[in-house]
Amino acid sequence: MFLQWLIWFPAYTFNTTSQGTFGDFGIGATDTVSGENFECYVKDIEFSPAEGEGWHDCNIPSTQFRFTIEPLAVEIRKNWTCDDAPG
Repeated sequence: MFLQWLIWFPAYTFNTTSQGTFGDFGIGATDTVSGENFECYVKDIEFSPAEGEGWHDCNIPSTQFRFTIEPLAVEIRKNWTCDDAPG
């Protein structure tokens, strides 16, 4: 199964200093498989986290996101179990 999210209403502020780029970032999104809408928003974050870091919780369980400037990307990840998965 191919999972896809529709991202809407991005909101952000940026502040670049000698220590890095910081600010607020948020999106609204729709899981196109389940039709579930959710929001992801975080304040005062570093926009270039170390590899594997920088994940933040969205407003629904088991769903996280991160935003990076280099490379420019929005990533969403979600954990779920299929209905027919073995116990």
